Amino acid sequence: MNSKYIWQDTDLRNTTWQDSAFSSLLSEVNLLRGKLLGRLSLFGFKEQSDFMLNALTEETVHSSAIEGERLNSDSVRSSVAKQLGLEYEGLPKTDHYTEGVVQVMVDATQHFDEAINEERLFRWHSALFPTGHSGMYKIMVGNWRQGKEPMQVVSGAMGRQKIHYEAPPSSEVPQMQHFFEWIEGDAPAIDLINAIKKKTVES
Repeated sequence: MNSKYIWQDTDLRNTTWQDSAFSSLLSEVNLLRGKLLGRLSLFGFKEQSDFMLNALTEETVHSSAIEGERLNSDSVRSSVAKQLGLEYEGLPKTDHYTEGVVQVMVDATQHFDEAINEERLFRWHSALFPTGHSGMYKIMVGNWRQGKEPMQVVSGAMGRQKIHYEAPPSSEVPQMQHFFEWIEGDAPAIDLINAIKKKTVES
């Protein structure tokens, strides 16, 4: 039976692809990154801070929109400024959820060279759900799922729902350690992953 999702592939840790399909794109990104950093070096601290503030604000708002969460850009900007230690007057107060999303985004982008492990993922999860609830439902925060019911990404009305993705069952938690070892190790895929992380996140 063919695997529908990547996590169902028993040889996941030895995933391969054609380097040639990515090398030209990474070279282009690297060139644009160099030009961007060169232009930024011409500006003072205030202008560079504004650029960082705007970039992280847009990234947070758009990333959340992909997940169906519509965040107020002014609230996000206020939270980003706070996280970066920047002083900007007239920005509104933020809610707990926005604060959590921004904390995760800032940690992921400003500390991209730190290891991705269980502890870090749990910190991110706790930041996103500080009240221990997702909407009206109480959830287990900062831990792995333990229930047997599937975790799915769905859309559509009740009875006509379309399943876009199904996460690994809770019984597959041990596979996460393999994932951590893979992404932080020296597998063939790591050079590409590190290149993408460095050339996109760092910029």
